[in-house]
Order: sequence, then C-alpha cells, then structure tokens
Amino acid sequence: MTNTVILLPYKERFSPQGAGAIVSVVRDQLLATPEECRPTVMGSDVEKPYSDLDFLPVIWRSVWWLPKTRRYLAAARRQLQALPATNIEVQGRPKYVSFLRRSFPRHRITLYLHNNLREVPGFASTRARKILVSQVDHLVAVSDYIRDQAVDDLPENLKQKAVTVLNGVNTDQFRPSEKERVIRFVGRLFWEKGAHILLDALALVLPENSGWRAEFIGATRFENTANLSVYERGLVDKMEALGHQIHATGYVPRDVAREKLASAAIVVIPSLWQDPCPLVALEAMASGACVVATARGGLPEIIGAAGVLLNGETESALVNEIAVVLDELLHSQEKLTRLQSAARARAESVLKIQHTVAKLEQVRGT
Repeated sequence: MTNTVILLPYKERFSPQGAGAIVSVVRDQLLATPEECRPTVMGSDVEKPYSDLDFLPVIWRSVWWLPKTRRYLAAARRQLQALPATNIEVQGRPKYVSFLRRSFPRHRITLYLHNNLREVPGFASTRARKILVSQVDHLVAVSDYIRDQAVDDLPENLKQKAVTVLNGVNTDQFRPSEKERVIRFVGRLFWEKGAHILLDALALVLPENSGWRAEFIGATRFENTANLSVYERGLVDKMEALGHQIHATGYVPRDVAREKLASAAIVVIPSLWQDPCPLVALEAMASGACVVATARGGLPEIIGAAGVLLNGETESALVNEIAVVLDELLHSQEKLTRLQSAARARAESVLKIQHTVAKLEQVRGT
C-alpha cells in the first residue's frame, strides 16, 4: 500500500455493475499508474468489486436517525485510523472535508473536484469556498473551468493550492477502427446532456442523406429498465417516428461503448450545461471520431481546434447549428477525414492518461 487512500462518495459503486463517472475516472488513472505507486481505493461495500485493483470496502449501514453521509464517514474514519496512509484523496465530495480534517489534523487532504463547486449546496459563497480550500492541502480540478469556478475569487495563497488535471484517456484501449457512416451520441439520457437537441437536428439532416444513420447509446440509469423516465420515453417515441435511420441501444457496458466509438464517423456532444470534463469527449477523440460539441464547461479544453465547437445559446439555435455542421460534414469527406485525424493526434499528444497520471503523482508527492 502507498501512503495515499482515495475515498469515494458513498453512492459510487467500485464495480463493473453500475460504475459511474467518478469510478471510471479513478479506475482509468490507477490502471495507468505503476503498481507500486497506486493508491488504495475505499468506498461502500459492493457485491463484486473490480478485482484488479486494491479496494477496501467501507462497512456501514444506514439508520434512520443519522444521515447516511455521517454513518459512512464514521465507518471510513475507523478504517483509516488503522492504516499507515497519511494522504487522503477525497473524490468529488467537498462536504466530507471538514469531517476528515477534524479527524485527521496531520494528514494531507486533497479534494478532487469533478463538478462546479459553486453548484454544490453550501459552497456557493466565496466565504464557504475560502473555508473549504483552507482545510485542504491540494485541490485538483478536472478542467480549468472547474478550477476557476472554485477559486477565481479567493486569495492568491488559496488559489495556489488548485491545479487542473484533465481526466485523460487510454489511447491504447480507445483507438480508431474502420469507420461506419454513423453519427453517435454516447451518454446518459438527461435533459442537460442534450440528446433531444441532436435528435431534432438529425430530423433535418438524415432524410436527405439516406446513406447515413444515427445511434443513441445510453440510458437514464446505468442499467436497462422497462420504467423509462418521461424524458427518455419522449426520445424513444420521437426516434420511432423518424424511422429506420435512427436507433437507440439503451445502456451498454463500457467495452461495448468503446467499440461503438471506434467505428463512429462522427460523435456529437450537445451538452446544455457546463460539462466539466466528459469522458466521452476524450474517448471519442482517441477513437478518431470527428467530434462536434457545445463550447461549454471543459469541452473547449479537451477538443481545442481538433473538432467542431458549437456556440449557439438557445436550444433552437443549437439545433440549426448542428444541422448545418452535420450536413457539411456528410457532404465533405475531406473535411471529415481531416477532423478525424486531428482528433486522434490531439488525443495522443495532449489527452493521454499518462499525462494525467504524471500530474497526479506530482500532486501526491508534494
């Protein structure tokens, strides 16, 4: 065991069944880290955890008179006290920090931010964020956007604690295969992910391009269920009305999604929110897809000039912008091929998981 322990949020499942974005990020990083340098992961007990990494299940139970977070942290504290580790890396839960700082005043504590801190209840104010950052030794943010939202109005001595570490992608696992004439959306089916925006744009483009098709990969949950959300049911109904050129797969395991990305000619990421650092953008770039994405959150930092960034402010403006972009790409093989090559080149030079691991090792060593 190294001297660093990664503490997951209690809702995260360190398991192939139901792993969320935070677990996927952590797992990718650890698998790219030399074995002797890998931190140990702590999280809620799961039936079948990943077996190829060190995992310490936190044994806790929910009781009605005490908040779940408190029970989880109390159990984690008991287990941490028995470990030789002196560094605690808190993944994505700023409200864990004050408890851990009181419990471990001499430990080094790092807060790993995956989302906008100002949108976390209790941390919108400058004062609250100032107190939080003063309690940690390091703050790691998954994009400059997330970093700036956390500390741009704080004193300079606190700003210096914050560093950006893009999530990174394994370019050996995610790589291009023979491209199909298919446009793909990969992600959870929530309004803010913008699947309905893409669907409306496709309704304008695909009927005039009969040799192309589109595929929506993902569901609301990390599983398939007959009880679809209202939003998801609306998408499925609209797809059925549009005909055979559009298909929905539902939730698929990550290895299947990887194969889908490898063969995708175009991947569209129509996020309506400030997407912090979506894995699908990194994975699509490494897969040599032409990436079309909204210029929101951390997406411009990932894509740079190696894809198409959308600037529409309203939903209707984005629908029209996506339709125009797709129509051009479908009629210009030269531009499509150039952007596919540029995406793969950027992944290899800037977005590789090894760059991420090197930065994290610097943070953990200081």
